[in-house]
Amino acid sequence: MWQRVQTLYLLVADFCLLTLLLFWPTLRGAFSSLPWLGWLWLGLPVCASVLSTAAVALFRNRPLQMRLVRLAALLTAGSLGLSMALVINTGLARSHLTIALGLVLLPLLAYVLLVRARRAIERDEEAVRRMHRLR
Repeated sequence: MWQRVQTLYLLVADFCLLTLLLFWPTLRGAFSSLPWLGWLWLGLPVCASVLSTAAVALFRNRPLQMRLVRLAALLTAGSLGLSMALVINTGLARSHLTIALGLVLLPLLAYVLLVRARRAIERDEEAVRRMHRLR
């Protein structure tokens, strides 16, 4: 489990998604007009993080692991889009550049790592299939 590269990708993506939640106290005022949007912004990275952590534990069931990683990547893409919309609409890029960069780069990095993890899982599955053909 720990010696596979996709485990590293999934854990770093999980760390990026959970680090994104540290921006919540700063952004709470941005969601005053639409409070459901704030809960959506909180829920997407948390759900993606839970899925990527569950995918680490399911290393023996690679097809299910690939589906979980694909769903986590989809949720992370939604979080990225929501963060970009938040940065553009609230003017955070002009006032707080480091917060704006963190809001955009953390989900982007998590998405890239989840895609790389899925590719590594697919390579493992292909290697297992090749070994079964040799038997």
